[in-house]
Amino acid sequence: MLVNPYVILKDAKDNNYGVGSFNVLNIELAKAVIEAAENLNQDVMLQITDSALSWIGLDYFLPGLIEVAKKSKIKIAIHYDHVYDIEHFQKNVIQGFTSGMYDGSKLAFDENVNNSLIARNLTTSKNIFLELEIGVIGGKEDSKISQEDLANEEQIIKFYELTKPDALAAAFGTAHGVYKNEVKINFDLIKNLNQKLDTFLVLHGSSGLSEQLIKKSIASGISKVNVGTDLLIVYNKAIKEYFRNYPNEYDIRKINQYAIDLVKEEVTKYLMWFK
Repeated sequence: MLVNPYVILKDAKDNNYGVGSFNVLNIELAKAVIEAAENLNQDVMLQITDSALSWIGLDYFLPGLIEVAKKSKIKIAIHYDHVYDIEHFQKNVIQGFTSGMYDGSKLAFDENVNNSLIARNLTTSKNIFLELEIGVIGGKEDSKISQEDLANEEQIIKFYELTKPDALAAAFGTAHGVYKNEVKINFDLIKNLNQKLDTFLVLHGSSGLSEQLIKKSIASGISKVNVGTDLLIVYNKAIKEYFRNYPNEYDIRKINQYAIDLVKEEVTKYLMWFK
């Protein structure tokens, strides 16, 4: 069933569990996520970044996802993720997504607010769920992020009050990509925001986190847990492993199915952690 993620996230917040939101760059990853979630009878979100959508093409990918979601026995939301260009957001989020994230976190505070309000007005009129971001989360390899880039609690609350997003991402200590150093999540910030704000908190950069850190994040107030990099790592390793075992294989159905099966195992692991 294709849904607005509010219904999924509301139940998660009320019952203290997390909703998995998985980045899918192709049909194979989407198939793996949906099948894993259906096997566990666990609602899920599929998310496509703006850059991924530009690569694969909206018309090639989104209509098929929508139809599969509609026919699924579980609730599935389809989320337009990390859209930095407000014009891209306005053009594409209304093409069938039930949720979208405008990301103005790299902009000055006032410009982020102004663009976020444009996104807010559009999504409200179309009954589309809106996620916004304040403070630079960045990449795990990015050493250029300064303390000034990381929004403090006062700034986050001010941003929320001005923009009123349905979901809010902030710099809680995680990052996108592959971790090279110890992760230090600001659980106190998550707890305080969860108590003070009427929104769903989002943990970006969850790939590579331990089960303990993810469960503690959810217990502190995280409702939406984003996973992307780990699926790509598993998928790529599976393809390489398959060709080591079957170097002369050319049937991409067999090759991709092997990768799908291993990604399903990875997704299942995360979904079990989120319960």
